[in-house]
Amino acid sequence: IQGVQMRHDCLIFDLDGTLLDTLASLAKAFNMALADLNCPPHPVDAYRRIIGDGARVAAMRALPEKRQSSRDIELCVGHFQRHYAENWQTATVYGGISELLSELKPDYPLAVLSNKDESFTRQCCDHFFPGLFTLAIGFSDRVIHKPDPSGAMRIAAHLDTDVRDLWVIGDTATDMKTAVNTGMTGVGVLWGFRDRNELAISGATHIIENPSELTGLLGGIE
Repeated sequence: IQGVQMRHDCLIFDLDGTLLDTLASLAKAFNMALADLNCPPHPVDAYRRIIGDGARVAAMRALPEKRQSSRDIELCVGHFQRHYAENWQTATVYGGISELLSELKPDYPLAVLSNKDESFTRQCCDHFFPGLFTLAIGFSDRVIHKPDPSGAMRIAAHLDTDVRDLWVIGDTATDMKTAVNTGMTGVGVLWGFRDRNELAISGATHIIENPSELTGLLGGIE
């Protein structure tokens, strides 16, 4: 945005579809959960639209319309969590992400804000990105799913900074709406699960095609 000074006291990254390609591992766990409930599976690519808003919403979207009772959703989530615990390590880090984080780490506090359950969020960060994040927050009884602002507010409080001085980097409308809801700068990424149009209409301030563009964007605004 020309003529506007935008600070960036901390960079907050989404996890699934932004740092990690978790599509296959999530699809496998959900399809195994569906099999446990005698429900049909979905193609892996379909999970680009199923996931992103937390396990319960994903379970509802994955289940057949006639099997979307609260009980079936909770059963599906339970089975999913059990299966995902066995294969979350099969995710892969997107190309250029490890290099990006290592480059940014000396200059910025880095945080993760995910709609994944907090236990899985922390496991993934500790396993794939040891020592790189100041804070990793997922869904819990203290933090509601994005785009609710509670997670971003928690990060701002932890860093003792104004939430409007934070940037959020993510691949879905949910991430960009989180930015809009909190006054953060939203950076949409195109290597994840969703497309440019979704990010643009959801309020992205910037949209980038590869991780290396983020450092140029930050340098250009300072």
